[in-house]
Amino acid sequence: MVDEKTTVEVPLKQTPSLMELSTALSPWTHIRQIRLAESAIKSQFSALPISAAIKQTFDATTVIDRENKTLVVTTHLTVSAGELLQIQANFVLDYSIDQSALDIAASDQYAEAFGKINGIFNVWPYWREYVQSVSTRAGLPPPTMPLMTGRSLVAYYAAKEKPLSDQAAQKHEESGPRPGGAAGL
Repeated sequence: MVDEKTTVEVPLKQTPSLMELSTALSPWTHIRQIRLAESAIKSQFSALPISAAIKQTFDATTVIDRENKTLVVTTHLTVSAGELLQIQANFVLDYSIDQSALDIAASDQYAEAFGKINGIFNVWPYWREYVQSVSTRAGLPPPTMPLMTGRSLVAYYAAKEKPLSDQAAQKHEESGPRPGGAAGL
């Protein structure tokens, strides 16, 4: 009788996702303050054409203050309709962080992920209100800002980190003809 050895494959540990990294700090943080630090608006027309394409960008940077047990997240948000309208704002979020999580927060990748996911998610309602308010004050119809979800944040950063050649290929695939014509839609 031949002795067969059973092999067990052990999966390699994958790098934690942006969402996993950000949620590692979430239970030990508390928002202390959200404030508008800087903003700008440019508009060239009194009314945006209905066909104006709205583009939005956002990002965040995080600084850890171990002595004061705080995370300071500075968010950078922009919405534009080409040269017709640009609205930009930087919001600063101050979070207190429990002593037990300071070691986790000291890791740049955890703090950066926290700012990109939690910071943007927490500031989004303020950003939506700001875009609505400032557009109306400028006499423009306000662009509708979408709701923000964890899934949309992760997808945004994933697309942002793709090399330009990958983005161009994906854009071509998305805008190109669909197999099966209209029946494939």
